Amino acid sequence: MSTYHSLINEGKERLYKAGQGEQAAQLFMVELCRQKDISMDEEADEQIQTDYLEGIHLMENGEPLGYVLGYECFYGYDFIVNEDVLIPRPETEELVGLVLSKFDDYFADKDHVNVFDVATGSGAIGITLNLEPRMDVIASDISKEALVVAQKNNEKLDAHVNFICGSMLDPFVDRDLHCDILVCNPPYIPSEEKMEQSVVDYEPHV
Repeated sequence: MSTYHSLINEGKERLYKAGQGEQAAQLFMVELCRQKDISMDEEADEQIQTDYLEGIHLMENGEPLGYVLGYECFYGYDFIVNEDVLIPRPETEELVGLVLSKFDDYFADKDHVNVFDVATGSGAIGITLNLEPRMDVIASDISKEALVVAQKNNEKLDAHVNFICGSMLDPFVDRDLHCDILVCNPPYIPSEEKMEQSVVDYEPHV
């Protein structure tokens, strides 16, 4: 019977040979065990072993860990992600942290603050802000498929974000909407710049 640590070592070796990030092997196992509340000091659960090796195979081919798991942890919340949305990055958490750090300096005397989240994708920014007190969020995206994912996250995390479809600020301007905070973290890598295989082959080009 395999141990969790021997499986992790196998996963690391396979990802290394495939030219992928080997640290994902350990993160993947930690998440699988977290889902079932299992300690990695025990012998490996048979179903986890199967799921783990299948996931390692996908990651050997370049599929990102978030898509293999079906979610990405962002600011302490698990957000559903799939091929219709970009995977939230740690740098985006810094953006949310910046908004929250300055919030009381500007809005200490307001009961409700209107926030626009433009190019929301999975909804990570807008939903996270909406889960804080006093922030009423409207989020937009040009992709209807992305908004389906964002709405699922909205319901899963018991948030109350309103979503509208359109390019950048157009849907807000068309509706004559106004905000106190505008936050936006759109895809910003130039199309000619070389990117990781997992981004080019798996994340949405739109």
